[in-house]
Amino acid sequence: MTVVGAASPPTTLQQFFICALIGMLVLIPSLWFLFHVFKAQDIVPPVHEKEVKGV
Repeated sequence: MTVVGAASPPTTLQQFFICALIGMLVLIPSLWFLFHVFKAQDIVPPVHEKEVKGV
């Protein structure tokens, strides 16, 4: 069996390519947002409770 004989019909390959592009249009911004949220610098420093004296 050759590579050309094992390939899908051109219509199927075109539909796959279109679906892959649409998927990347959704996935890439989502991944960027995810990494941006979890890798961002802390703008506000963490809040610590004040120590109570005399306890």
